Amino acid sequence: MIVVGFDLSHTRAGVVGLEWSKKRSVHVVLRRVFSLGGMKSPCVYGRALNELWNVTKDIQIDSAVIERIPQGELMGCARGVLEKRNIPYILISSTQTKKLVGGSGKASKADIAKVVRSLGIEFPGDEGLGSDLYDAAGHALVGLIKKGFSL
Repeated sequence: MIVVGFDLSHTRAGVVGLEWSKKRSVHVVLRRVFSLGGMKSPCVYGRALNELWNVTKDIQIDSAVIERIPQGELMGCARGVLEKRNIPYILISSTQTKKLVGGSGKASKADIAKVVRSLGIEFPGDEGLGSDLYDAAGHALVGLIKKGFSL
């Protein structure tokens, strides 16, 4: 089972796919970071659509998790790509990820990264750049938890 987590913003976006194998282990099958330059314009949303389309085209995704963000246009880009590819998805808040993955609604980005690393998943240098990959992996873990995976 492969679940993809999306951590989107107008500056830097992270997409991580986690596969939960029959051995009950989790490993990364997709990781992508892309910059949108911090701008809000139709060109940026076109670029986001293109990046999201390309990142999801070569992998069989079972479901996806998108963090609910104030930038509804970016969420719309992700939702549109997933709907076009017939991939079911859920929208979650960052608090939900913090509770389910970090153990508390007040968990920090570092707490989420620590849990992800405890599963043997590393994204060297990501924490210094906003933790987009660790956050996306946390969102993907929420999807796996909802399918029965336990940390």
